[in-house]
Amino acid sequence: MTEFDSDEPYKVIEIKFPNGDVYAINAAHIAGERAVYYVQSDGYSDSTKQREEFHREKQYALENDDVLFDWLGNNMDWEDIEPFAELIPQDESDPQEMLMDAEFDLYLEYPDEHGEEEE
Repeated sequence: MTEFDSDEPYKVIEIKFPNGDVYAINAAHIAGERAVYYVQSDGYSDSTKQREEFHREKQYALENDDVLFDWLGNNMDWEDIEPFAELIPQDESDPQEMLMDAEFDLYLEYPDEHGEEEE
């Protein structure tokens, strides 16, 4: 079951990249990452206090969109969220039909200095 497989409504953050790609991520994931940071930085040693603080911080972020956006934009890297991000198709057209009208480009790819292809 993924974060998107639930009957309950939840907040979703859409990330719109300049190249047109749009990803969706459950806001609870971002809020949870933020909450973990604050619980760890506050140094709670009592596990009950850690859980209480985690839930308080997570709820605070979920209730404040600006806090979520700030945390996402300033404290996370793509590699942190990519496993939880879902690409939202922007066009439901059939790729086979679109191929006839597609534009093609060719470019050279050079191996990096270790002899491996760049990603």
